[in-house]
Amino acid sequence: MTVKLKVVMMVFACCSYQSQAEDLNALKVKEYRLENGLTVWLNEDHSQPKVFGAVVVKAGAKDCPDTGIAHYFEHMMFKGTDRIGTLDYESEKVLLDSIAMKYDELAMTEDTAARARLQKEINELSIRSSEYVIPNEFNRLISRFGGSGLNAATSYDATIYFNTFSPQYMVQWAEINSERLINPVFRLFQSELETVYEEKNMYGDFIGGQVMDTLMARYFGPHPYAYPIIGSTKNLKNPRLTEMRKFFEDYYVAPNMALILSGDFDTQQVMPVLEKTFSRIRSGNVPKPEKVMLPPFNGREKMKVKFPIPFIKAMGLGFRGVSANHEDQVALNIAVNLLNNANGTGYLDKLMVEHKLMGALAINESMNEAGILAVAIMPKLLIQSYSSAEKMVWNEINRVKNGDFSDEVFNSLKLEQKRQYASALENIDSRATVMMNLFSQGKNWNDYLNEVARIESITKEDVVQVAQKYFSNNYLCVTKSTGKYPKDNLPKPAFSPVVPRNADASSSYAEQLEKIPEQQVAPRIIDFEKDVKTSKLTPLVTLYTTPNPLNDIFTFNISYGIGALEQPELMQLTNYLQLLGTESLPFEQFRSRLQSIGSTLAF
Repeated sequence: MTVKLKVVMMVFACCSYQSQAEDLNALKVKEYRLENGLTVWLNEDHSQPKVFGAVVVKAGAKDCPDTGIAHYFEHMMFKGTDRIGTLDYESEKVLLDSIAMKYDELAMTEDTAARARLQKEINELSIRSSEYVIPNEFNRLISRFGGSGLNAATSYDATIYFNTFSPQYMVQWAEINSERLINPVFRLFQSELETVYEEKNMYGDFIGGQVMDTLMARYFGPHPYAYPIIGSTKNLKNPRLTEMRKFFEDYYVAPNMALILSGDFDTQQVMPVLEKTFSRIRSGNVPKPEKVMLPPFNGREKMKVKFPIPFIKAMGLGFRGVSANHEDQVALNIAVNLLNNANGTGYLDKLMVEHKLMGALAINESMNEAGILAVAIMPKLLIQSYSSAEKMVWNEINRVKNGDFSDEVFNSLKLEQKRQYASALENIDSRATVMMNLFSQGKNWNDYLNEVARIESITKEDVVQVAQKYFSNNYLCVTKSTGKYPKDNLPKPAFSPVVPRNADASSSYAEQLEKIPEQQVAPRIIDFEKDVKTSKLTPLVTLYTTPNPLNDIFTFNISYGIGALEQPELMQLTNYLQLLGTESLPFEQFRSRLQSIGSTLAF
């Protein structure tokens, strides 16, 4: 480990950020709609010779609550199609259809012996079908044509598929990633289900996993957010491929999806390629399930959760939060930052610094249909009661509700919010992440750019009003009791392993891709004589500088040429430095000064 000091500072007022966004191509996003209804967002950025590509589907765990279908369907999207990952799909399909029928039969069967027989039959059919499978061909094709970082993720509200690739393979990337969405094939499902089982068990073994499931069930019931994304053990034991196919047919339609590209490409050249490939995706009507409204808590509702660690106390206060598109979100963020923030100057931060509490953290997380507003509290070991700790926290919450904060602090938190928004757009990967989140939340690019103006317009009275509204006397009070929940592990099935034989084979589809010529892209290499300014400050100190063309933020890194290998105590030193002030300023004043100029400090 090399010791690093990092300072991120906004030098000028961030109000200039929005006007810059209108002028700089790297901050422009062009939106198109293909003839099948698929949304396309294109962000040209030629700062690096790479492209971040993603497909976002507005379908997640809330659309199939407690089943785990959205999650294990995401897994199956890497298994190929009727053209990718198979030597002979027509022959393979006969066996796959039989497997799907057996899974439907398994889901309706309760007798243990009968279930074991069906699972054995599924295993035998899976082994036979694997004779036609080319394992991991989709992944190999992505790598073959300049791709890296291939991954996917399922949330409650959306599923995303993404990777980075070299710009000369734009045609191949568009072809492969549109092909996977036309007719995905659920091959090798039995072995992939074992992977999901392992993931479920791993989450169950995590010391806080069952606690979180218990909390989510109480906090969000009866909303679908109450159920774990991965699904329940009961449902995972009884998967139905026909239900997974229906999920795909219902939600994986072009009007419910977006293609996100950010990086080194020319929009005019790319659009014909995207129209030719992604217009093949099936159109259709998007299901609109009725939203479930969460009831307010009734006074101070109490709940206990088991945690297998003695002596340490923990409690939480859960309030009703706001959804991602709610008009109160910006003001509520500032209210929460008055309690906790990156510089450690919040009211709850001070309780920890002054050793009045062992820990305290305010949380404000928004999903599409609801939000989590909570405060986690850790009383001091042995000597502090829950009631004493809660009273301290309420005293600080009430300070926010009563407007007991200065204009200077308020304005510094607004500046920090604006810095965070601007920082998220500084590179291709983080900007693409913003784009993915925006689409999944039903927002557009201008909504994000306008957020800075919204932050600027927020008044102190707005913050007080939302604090009074949401930090109400109706909340869920959770306390920890020592104990643990019974494990709900899924046993490893006693199946014969399904080992495809064709690991080195290629499909005819892959051979066709090889015939597509790659685009000629001139390599671009950093020239340290031109792109970076080098200044020798002292014989042992060299300063390297490069401009930030996107906004008024600068990042200052100090790296020392010594690490934990030479001095192991440096591992503890970095944590200690986070709590120090300077010779002339104690911690609180030092951090407040940093915050007032829109700066953060990390070691």
